[in-house]
Amino acid sequence: FLAIGTGFQLLGSTYVSGEGEIREGLNLLPISTERCDTRFVGNIATEIDGITCVGFENHAGRTRIGDMMPLGRVLSGFGNNGEDAGEGLLYKNTFCTFLHGPLLSKNPELADKILLRALRRRYTVEEFAPIDDAYALCARDDMLKKMHI
Repeated sequence: FLAIGTGFQLLGSTYVSGEGEIREGLNLLPISTERCDTRFVGNIATEIDGITCVGFENHAGRTRIGDMMPLGRVLSGFGNNGEDAGEGLLYKNTFCTFLHGPLLSKNPELADKILLRALRRRYTVEEFAPIDDAYALCARDDMLKKMHI
C-alpha cells in the first residue's frame, strides 16, 4: 500500500485542524497529525533504505508517528514534522510519505523495491531485468545538485 500526503495522514487516528477541531482518521496506524500555521513547501530529499530519493512536499500538518519506523531520513526539507528528521512511515507493506512528485517515476530504485516487495508475496522473484533509468536518475541527480546534496 502506498499513501502519499493527505493519504498518509488519513491512515492515522486523528487530525487536529487549525481551529482545534479533532477529526477522526481511519485509525489504521497509531499516528496523529496537527495542522499548523506554517506550510512545509519545497523540494525534499530523503534517504530511504540506502537510496537517496527526491520529491516535492506541500503540507501544513505535523505528523507524529511515535514508535513507528519512518520510511526515511530527511537530508533536505521538512519531512513528517520539521523536527525529528523522519520522513514518512514504513509498516509491513505500507509505505507512507510526503514526497509528492511523482514519487515513483522520480525514484526508479524505490519503485523497484516496492514492486519487488509486492511481487515476492506471491512469486519467486529475485530482481527485475535491468532497464535504462538514465533519464530519471539524471533528473534526480540534477535536483540533488540544486539542493546541494
